[in-house]
Amino acid sequence: MVDILISPHVFYPDIPGTAKVTTDIARILGEYYKVKVISQNRAYNDPKIIYNKYEIMGQVAIERYNVPNFNKNSNLQRLILSGLVAQRSKEYALKEDTKVYMAVSNPQNMAYQVAKVAKQKGRPFVYLLHDLYPDVMEKTGHDKGVWRYINAYIKHITKKIFDMSDIIIVIGRDAREYVISNYNVEPERIRVITNWGPEENNIDKERVIEYKQRKGWMDKFIVLYSGNIGQTADFEVILKAAKEMENIDKDILFVIVGNGRKKSFVMDTITNYNIKNTILLDFVPDDEYINMINSADCLFVSLRKELYGISVPSKTYYYLSAGKPIVGVLPPNSEVVLEMMEDGFGVPCTDYSHETLIEAILSLKNDSERYNLISQNARKAFENKYRKSIVVKQYVELFKELL
Repeated sequence: MVDILISPHVFYPDIPGTAKVTTDIARILGEYYKVKVISQNRAYNDPKIIYNKYEIMGQVAIERYNVPNFNKNSNLQRLILSGLVAQRSKEYALKEDTKVYMAVSNPQNMAYQVAKVAKQKGRPFVYLLHDLYPDVMEKTGHDKGVWRYINAYIKHITKKIFDMSDIIIVIGRDAREYVISNYNVEPERIRVITNWGPEENNIDKERVIEYKQRKGWMDKFIVLYSGNIGQTADFEVILKAAKEMENIDKDILFVIVGNGRKKSFVMDTITNYNIKNTILLDFVPDDEYINMINSADCLFVSLRKELYGISVPSKTYYYLSAGKPIVGVLPPNSEVVLEMMEDGFGVPCTDYSHETLIEAILSLKNDSERYNLISQNARKAFENKYRKSIVVKQYVELFKELL
């Protein structure tokens, strides 16, 4: 019998943030329990890459089901793929004798099918909620025409998932508030467990210098965004700030790294407005990513104001490992803003003004005492609160209760 069956959409060795988070959870739970993961067999960003059907990762068994080579940036293909993922997850979950079932949000119909299996077998179900996608689509105006009905269905099954969940894990206090208010979920079934950064980031100054030299960044103040270039972040503000900054301080360079639905918008904006102080790069491997955030001078996070409580920019916690200030264009009182105020590791820009963002960046560049204090606070917050080993132990404690 399996103690815990985990069903994520993406998993090791895939590189999206959700895959890394779920992999960390599975690894730590595997030290205490018999854990099995069921997931799709294709890489998220490059579905031409196919992973092995069976694999052992430490003490965790992985079984992968086949899915077609679909384009995740096509709404229709994405919808069909989510249906296939849901059906395969149900089939694989049914054949396992499991004590506790856990599914990760997105696609919601996958979690719904796993929750149904858990209830059918009379077992506890844990729902790990990252983004409330029906609400994201609704708030960002992506529910027009036929998609309005599709989104209504997704919202319907999301409510059912909440009803069937014994425990709902959310990654922010704002998300907890939102789920209670909008889905009438009892507070006692909700646990707040933030995401986290790596276990350690031993910053090698020589490697940082070599990396900056190779990139031509030695004489620049680097403002870095790295992650999904999707619809949850507000890229208009940072691009407006970058364009205006060309006339204020030519030593500041904006670097945007990643892929996603809004990448073409970012690329077109840089080209059409001839923004010369901004470069756009693809996702990079983990080793280079660490070198990149260590080489940056400040790190940028963003969440569209209408997505308060619906999504949390979890790249924040990886950023903290670099011990650099974080600037954020974020809704007031959202989780990362609360953390910035509590731990003093960043500068929130809650009015969504590019002038405020410019002021925040210049204040960090031109005030070394303030810059150093915020950097120290970032590193301290990472070491004391957001390292992997500290946060993931909360999952161990949670499953101890259930098992």
